[in-house]
Amino acid sequence: GNDSLFWYDTGGRMVGSGASFTTPSINSTTTFYAENQTGKGDKVGAISNAIGNGGYLNGTYGLAFDARKFFKLISVLVYANTAGNRTIELRNANNQVLQTGTYNLAVGAQRVYLNFDVPQANDLKLVLGAGSDQLYRNNSGANYSNYDVSQTIEIYAPTAGNLSYYYYFYDWYI
Repeated sequence: GNDSLFWYDTGGRMVGSGASFTTPSINSTTTFYAENQTGKGDKVGAISNAIGNGGYLNGTYGLAFDARKFFKLISVLVYANTAGNRTIELRNANNQVLQTGTYNLAVGAQRVYLNFDVPQANDLKLVLGAGSDQLYRNNSGANYSNYDVSQTIEIYAPTAGNLSYYYYFYDWYI
């Protein structure tokens, strides 16, 4: 497989990947760790927001999926229309928050490093947290029959709306 270098902060959150890492502005002594992982990751979900029409929305919506085995959700691609914090949550079938993170986003397309540990379970959800500013979502063009990785994950529906909707989280890297 391929070797990949992942960078983490002291809280264990992934802050980057690749051979080098540029820190954000730092005002005090800060420690970062690098971890080399062997293997090829998989990508899943709509590759970009070019699948159809859409716009920006800030509802607590997202995507529903089944995890056929444990995996790490490393990152997703999002589109923000304003700079600022967004909360992203992994929820279970009972809507309980399993993992959450708040990410300071810039305007435009960007990869968000979630580093969520996803348990083997059905009817999980990746959603935008309450009170978050808007992210882009498609209201046409989704094709859920294409959003799976054999024996690992199947993204099967939006959490609201009809099956042509695709909320917020594109090009998952697992």
